[in-house]
Amino acid sequence: MKLLRRAYFAPHRVLGCAKGLLQRALSAPSESQLGGSPRYAFVACIEEGPLEKQALRLFESIRRYTGAFRHSDIFALSPRRGFGISKQGRRRLRELRVHYIDKVLNTECPLYGSANRVAAAAYVASMKNHDVLVVLDSDTIFLREPVEFHLPEGIDVALRPVDMQGICSEGTHDPRDAYWMRLCETFKVPYESIPFVQTSVDRKRVKASYNGGLVVARTSSGILQMWSEIFFRSIGEGILPYSSGEPFRAGAGWISPEIVKFWGTNQAALSLAVWGTTKGVYTLPPTYNFPLHYVEKFSSEELRPIAENLVHVHYHWLFDDAERGSNPLFALNGSLSEEQVDWLSAGTA
Repeated sequence: MKLLRRAYFAPHRVLGCAKGLLQRALSAPSESQLGGSPRYAFVACIEEGPLEKQALRLFESIRRYTGAFRHSDIFALSPRRGFGISKQGRRRLRELRVHYIDKVLNTECPLYGSANRVAAAAYVASMKNHDVLVVLDSDTIFLREPVEFHLPEGIDVALRPVDMQGICSEGTHDPRDAYWMRLCETFKVPYESIPFVQTSVDRKRVKASYNGGLVVARTSSGILQMWSEIFFRSIGEGILPYSSGEPFRAGAGWISPEIVKFWGTNQAALSLAVWGTTKGVYTLPPTYNFPLHYVEKFSSEELRPIAENLVHVHYHWLFDDAERGSNPLFALNGSLSEEQVDWLSAGTA
């Protein structure tokens, strides 16, 4: 059984503790008992097209399944010009009590959809109305209460390592390291301050890089604003890991060669923002931001405890109409209740 740890300073934790945490969550205080402090909010992007349906599914899952967090504020942002959502989508947001912000925030890198999330997170953080923001990819859903979002004192951010190595560096001998060195030099973040982590799917030991699809951050830390500053400035200065690349499929559709050169840059910027700001970093268990499209890369022994305690799923395209019948989430024993099977099978959004 793999050990999970808090970076640098926290005691080790085992995956099996996730079940105990969820059991304790059954008696955890409700939001009213929490007194609204610390105040949490969820942030995700929503745009016309496939992203609209994905985001609505995410927001409904928050209202249904996040327990003490289900009444928290939710912000849905359309940060690019011309990508506002439908009237039906706006009506559904009102029904779900979601704050919709149709405001142009991403003018510097509009081709790269992940830039939207970075701009959106910094914008909501700048409102200073919440103590903790949960920044999410739209192609994700919650299935259980995320009890690990209750950040203990001394922890400023909680996240998951990236799935695959991609642009990540295995160290100074790695050709990818030149990109990371340049980032660190440009933004005055000591290279040595960034520890190594293990990627969640291909199990590579790399300089810490985190999946931007789930970031839980204290707004007082300034991490979200720094993330935006590092990302957009690095793009503006042409600090990129690739000059081009082959197209591939992501949650919102196929990524063209002109966009591939940006892929992973927002996550590298996040790593510098995190380790340039704090050592209060917590690695969430693999039951969070689980990469459903890589399910076949996990052994049955690894999958069993994850499925039984699955909290948050990153499904990418696997709820598209053409993929729904073969969606592996329905085959993971213990992951879904009967009510959840009915909800997801109906394509509710």
